[in-house]
Amino acid sequence: MGDGTSTSNYEPQPIQTNDTWIAVAAGGGCGHLNAGDGVNSVAIRSDGTLWVWGYGADGERTSRPKPVLTNMTWKAISASPYHILAVRTDGTLWAWGDDHDGQLGDGYFEVRSDQPKLIGTNTNWQVVAAGDYHSVALRTDGTLWSWGLNNYGQLGNGDQLRTNQPQPIMPNMTWKAIAAGREHTLVLRDDGQVWGSGSSFENQLGDAVPSNFCCFLDLHPIFTNGVWQAIAAGRFFSLALREDGTLWAQGQNDGGQLGDGTYTKYTKPVQVLGGNVWSAAP
Repeated sequence: MGDGTSTSNYEPQPIQTNDTWIAVAAGGGCGHLNAGDGVNSVAIRSDGTLWVWGYGADGERTSRPKPVLTNMTWKAISASPYHILAVRTDGTLWAWGDDHDGQLGDGYFEVRSDQPKLIGTNTNWQVVAAGDYHSVALRTDGTLWSWGLNNYGQLGNGDQLRTNQPQPIMPNMTWKAIAAGREHTLVLRDDGQVWGSGSSFENQLGDAVPSNFCCFLDLHPIFTNGVWQAIAAGRFFSLALREDGTLWAQGQNDGGQLGDGTYTKYTKPVQVLGGNVWSAAP
């Protein structure tokens, strides 16, 4: 929680109230230390500095936010239970944590990295999304890149081979948003259409695939009943915000994670949270 204790909180608690923040990401995890885990939480302060707390890849645990690479400033972050992705304000890509399946993108299949590593030399990275064992990113030109584990086609490149370096996906198209679940990927094309790839065992990719079909190996259109402005991916479910401000969901719902007041799994998009109108975060 970053409040300096190891006590669970059941209501929102302010953290470092003397600071202001522009971005946060939570990596989740199983509640215990696993070798190779990345930190559980990461945030960017308004001055561009990067802060982390929770369990670290080096076995360290910290209960309050601490700065990382204080001589650098950052603009985008994403966290999985096992690794962290971050983009500096100079457009370079950095990663750390578990690297068993190449999800750091550094050209290796290693146990872990407990320090942020520069990934490649490109300076036009814009947005990142960390799945459990795979990574997705957008460059400033709108091109889509992915790397890491690909056992269910979550990289969207048409095969099931893992890769340890960023690879371009459908380079003839441009995209404006990305999201990564445990084993699936969502991308929002610049025309407002949502595409997805990877596992659909819990119908997180909707009724575009039959229930006995495991996965999409390449990107396919999903959430086809509208034009969309934002997307998000849970472990086994997907969310999308339509341009009219309505919120839609599909996939696993055994914990009520879709927010429709039931525990029913949905195989196609269903509007949730009533007739409320929502807006995407800036």
